[in-house]
Amino acid sequence: MCAWGSGKGKVAEVDADRTFETVRKNAAGVVGTSDAVLAAWLHVLGEDALAARALALARQPEKKAKGDERPRWSPAWLIFAATVHAYMVPRDDEALNQGERLLRLFPKEAKAYEQLQDIVNDLKGRKKKGTFGKTPAAKLPEGFETWA
Repeated sequence: MCAWGSGKGKVAEVDADRTFETVRKNAAGVVGTSDAVLAAWLHVLGEDALAARALALARQPEKKAKGDERPRWSPAWLIFAATVHAYMVPRDDEALNQGERLLRLFPKEAKAYEQLQDIVNDLKGRKKKGTFGKTPAAKLPEGFETWA
C-alpha cells in the first residue's frame, strides 16, 4: 500500500485520519493554507475520502483558542521558506526577490529569521562581484580539503 492509499484512489478508513494529517502538513505552502483548496486538489487526485474531510474542515468556523490544533503558516514564513529554497537551488534572482519582499512586507517578522539578512547580504555581494546568477563550479578548488 502506498502512502496515499491503495493506489486506486481510495484510502482505508482506519488510515484516513493519519493520512489526511500527513497530507495537510506536507501540503502547507504548496497548495496554500486553505482546507478548501486542499480539498479540491485531493479530489483532482482521486482521493475523495480525504477531500471530503478537508471540505468538512473548511466549513467549520475558525478556532481562536490558544490550543488550536490547526496551525497556519504565516505569510512571512512562506516567503522565508521560498527565499531559502531558491538560495539553495541556486536561483539567485528569485532568492533575492523573495528576501527583499519579506523585508519590505513583514519587517517585524523578518527579524525572527536570523539567516534572512545574511542571505540577502550574500546575494547583494554576489551582484557586486559579478557572480550573481552564475552556476557554481562543479568541482572544488585544488587543495580544498586542506583548508581549515
